Amino acid sequence: MLAIKHTSPFLRYGVAMLAVGMAFAIKLLLDPLIEQDVPFLLVFGAIMVSAWYGGLDPACSLRSRRA
Repeated sequence: MLAIKHTSPFLRYGVAMLAVGMAFAIKLLLDPLIEQDVPFLLVFGAIMVSAWYGGLDPACSLRSRRA
């Protein structure tokens, strides 16, 4: 059976914001090298990482701020 992680809300939201920040930094670094039709594709991966680590609340808050 899977155990539920009990981590601090500050840590969960911090990981979520760090994941999105790193996604934007990587996107800005790779932007001159790669032309893509979907400019925020890396942000979707960051939202998935934040949902995996922090749960639904941090992921939903990042999703709403991205729009």
